[in-house]
Amino acid sequence: MKIKVIYPTMEDLDMQAERDFMSKYFSKGTEFDIQLLDYGSISVESEYDVSMATPDILKKIKEAEENGYDGVIVSAFDEIAVRAGRELVDIPVIGSFDATILTALGLADKLCIISYFEEVIPQFEMRLRVLALSPDKFTPIRVVHMLVEEIIPQKEKALQRLFEESVKAIEEDKAQCIILGNTEMTIVAEELDEKLKDAGYDIPLVDPNFAAIQMLESYIRMGLKQSRITYAPLREKKLKWYGDD
Repeated sequence: MKIKVIYPTMEDLDMQAERDFMSKYFSKGTEFDIQLLDYGSISVESEYDVSMATPDILKKIKEAEENGYDGVIVSAFDEIAVRAGRELVDIPVIGSFDATILTALGLADKLCIISYFEEVIPQFEMRLRVLALSPDKFTPIRVVHMLVEEIIPQKEKALQRLFEESVKAIEEDKAQCIILGNTEMTIVAEELDEKLKDAGYDIPLVDPNFAAIQMLESYIRMGLKQSRITYAPLREKKLKWYGDD
């Protein structure tokens, strides 16, 4: 099994460190590679950022299929280019939002998404409507008031703010499961889970990267891909990729 993970940003990252960190989430024997964008934004925090990232993500999804990958993960809680990517290729394409929400629904009846700033809330509410989920399943979306690019360099601050918002969600909103609403938050997921349990809050914490990886691996093992009725293949036409000369 060979999986391509696309980060939807142009961040300056130590890619070997990223691969080492992410390797623990893949099953034994799964090969994977992580790829950053050549065109787009430094982070995804708005619909504008989503639009900027989409063309290069689609290009990299197509290249992944051409290079023999069995599936693609777009590591973003915004489902960036996922539906378009499913039309483009014949391998499964997974985003983090749907995988995380569907995983959490099997664990609890009241879910809380915690993300970075209020600007993201309308996007997430729209995604929940697309999934046709009852609003009663979710508490109000909470935020930690940190930029995406601050989460990794300010890991301890992010951990503490996520813990505080998780506790508020549990005690004030009666949340029964916490969902990390940003893939950068993976870096503190294990520590946050341990911190909550040490404080007496024994509820599931769902990491979006882990959920997406496990869902994609399951699809590949089961021989499943997107429906060609839902995601009709593209008609033959002249196309020019963003960035092509």
